[in-house]
Amino acid sequence: MRRGLGVVLLSALAVAAPSSSQAQKVKPVERFTCFAAAMGRGKSGVVQIVIERWSTEEERELLKGTLMQKGPDALLAALQSVKPRVGYMRTPNTMGWDLYYARSTQNPDGTRRVFLATDRRIAFGEAMNQTRSMQYDFTLVEIHFDKDGKGEGKLSLAVKIEVDPKTQQIELENYDTRPVDLLDVRVDKKK
Repeated sequence: MRRGLGVVLLSALAVAAPSSSQAQKVKPVERFTCFAAAMGRGKSGVVQIVIERWSTEEERELLKGTLMQKGPDALLAALQSVKPRVGYMRTPNTMGWDLYYARSTQNPDGTRRVFLATDRRIAFGEAMNQTRSMQYDFTLVEIHFDKDGKGEGKLSLAVKIEVDPKTQQIELENYDTRPVDLLDVRVDKKK
């Protein structure tokens, strides 16, 4: 029993930790720093988001097609198989976690939207007890920048993604209904 638990923990750490060799070799294309406020939990702190590359149109179409044709479980597997990662997100004193999808859209009015997606970190107790939260596999981030480059956004830590069979519309359900507010999002000039 003890050996089995050790294997599970080592496997979890290997999956959760970003590859240090990759982090050292890849020069970021963009960095964001923001203040995150989880009002429902009474917690706040600084979050750093590093984009090493933007997702390609082919990756976007593959992920979208996978969700529409095969559902959210297949989407999760496809998202986790994206190589190389697109970047990572971290708070101070943490190793962070990998991002698998990153898109930036420049709007005609000069505003900009950045959308990020990754799998959700699963706590050991959650996995062991198979709680309801295990159905919420995704973490999504959406950031909006105004014409002057001032940004704000939302971080949804636990999201369920489904396709309505009648309308074929993508639906998002948040396990934690109050997303984390990302305030004062800044594009870091140093790369």
